[in-house]
Formats: sequence, C-alpha cells, structure tokens
Amino acid sequence: MVDANCHIIPSMFSSIPQLLQFLENFKRHINDRHFLIKENFNGEETDMIVVDMYKICQDIDQMVTRCLGIYMSDDSIPIPYQRAKSALSNNNVKLFVELMGSLIKNVPYNIHKEKLDEGYFHTIIHVITAVLGMNPVSETETSDGRIDMMIEYPNRIFIMEFKYSKDGKDRSKGALKQIKENSYAEAYYIKGKQIEGVGMSFSQKTRNIDHFKQECLYKPQVSIYQ
Repeated sequence: MVDANCHIIPSMFSSIPQLLQFLENFKRHINDRHFLIKENFNGEETDMIVVDMYKICQDIDQMVTRCLGIYMSDDSIPIPYQRAKSALSNNNVKLFVELMGSLIKNVPYNIHKEKLDEGYFHTIIHVITAVLGMNPVSETETSDGRIDMMIEYPNRIFIMEFKYSKDGKDRSKGALKQIKENSYAEAYYIKGKQIEGVGMSFSQKTRNIDHFKQECLYKPQVSIYQ
C-alpha cells in the first residue's frame, strides 16, 4: 500500500523535473508520429488494433498534460498568478508578458523610483517570478557575457535579456540580438531541452513592458530516453 500523499518517482529518474522532461519528450515523440496511425483509418472498416492504438496515444497525451498541470499548480498561489507561472511552461510568452505587465501596473505610482532604469524592472521581474516559484537565475556569467535572467522548466529553458528605453523606442529586438550574438544558449545545450530567447523592452513613459521578441534558439533531437 502506498500513502496517497507519497510522491512516487520511478527509480530511473533522479527527480520530478527529470521525470516530467521524459514525459514531455515521450508525448512529443508520439504526437510527431501520430499521422502513421491516422493513415490506417478506413472508416467503419478500420482494424480494432488501429483504433486501440489511437485511443492509447490520446490517453498518453492527456496523462502528460495532466501531470505537467499538477506540477505547475500551487494551491498557495492565487489562480491569476498561477496563470503567469504556467504560461511560460506552455511557451506562451505573450500571455506571460501581459500578466507580468499587469502585475507591474499594480505597483503604486508613489513608490516608484524617481529615476527608472533597467535594473529596477529587472528586480521587479526577478522578485515576482521568484515569489511565484519559478526559480529565476539572474546575472549568470558565461564566457561571452552575462545573462540577465534564466528560467528553467522540465520541458524548456528561457533566456531573457532586458533593455530600458527612455525615448519610447522598441529595444526588444536588440535584447534578443544580444542573446544570440553572445551565444548564451550554448551553455545550456547539455540540458537537452528546447531553449527560447526572449528580449524585453521597458518604457520610461509607460513604466512597464512595452515590447518583447521571442525566438527558439535550440531544439534538441527528440528522444524518449532523455
């Protein structure tokens, strides 16, 4: 008998994130080959083995989605804030930026610094993501420079660069360019995860995030054994 509160991890995995990474890769492996099953559908004449295989693939897809959802949920965090945490896990950077902007908007005007800068907004983003349990890592040094922020999930890694604009210009493209030119992603290839680069531009006028740019920097060969 196993207590309902126990966390069971198969012996081949050293941690929950490693298990979830395996499940995510397994789900992608199956979905990428789903067309092979569909090609064998023949209306009412479809072989039962094909139908059963299709149902099994659907069940695996739903199971992995549910596991990742449970991992990302936290009853101690209000639902609107959980959305910000799960947005990145689902690679929905647009929603993440919108929610971050909403949270920054809630900072009262009279406690803003008189002189805003990149560090001010960087600090706010770091504090918010840390409180949400996203484990941000800031100012990581590599051989080619210093990464503003890195957030790692079981299924992918986000490398973020922040820029501050006094004149209202969109500097997110330049931030993303810095990530690429300094090859920040290469330090994380060994993780075997998809890596996304995100450049954010903060505006002096709006006192908030005004633009962002995203690009996939690395996509490993899919292996269900990772």
